[in-house]
Amino acid sequence: MPCLPAPRTSLFWDLPPVRGSVRVARNRSGRWLAGAGFVPGSALFGAALRVVAELVSNAVLHAGCSPDVRVGLVLEGYLLTITVRDRDPRPVPLTGLAPRQGLAVVTALAHDYCGDVRTVPAADGPGKSVVVRFALLGAVE
Repeated sequence: MPCLPAPRTSLFWDLPPVRGSVRVARNRSGRWLAGAGFVPGSALFGAALRVVAELVSNAVLHAGCSPDVRVGLVLEGYLLTITVRDRDPRPVPLTGLAPRQGLAVVTALAHDYCGDVRTVPAADGPGKSVVVRFALLGAVE
């Protein structure tokens, strides 16, 4: 990442809640991250792609009633935010997770970059969003 804070850039899109959407989300996110200045193959690039894949996979597997899954990537200043929204109203537990469960892995990756994970109600209807933030200041690769 460059030393100067990035201007705001973002990408949002919807996917069907099917298994193939995980690969599509990962590939599209990788292209966007590379275009935003992240180094393909770096630890940070890999962590961001892993988060996208885990969150989309969770939405596909556990939010079966959701008609779509929305993925969002936002880079602003020294903050990368990854959001995955589904229409399932059931809450997502963020505590008491087994160490290798998807959300535990996501939380550990966010913490590696001084970030966090939270859930918020969907702003545009029923459901929720899982929001993962990576603080990039000092994340030298």
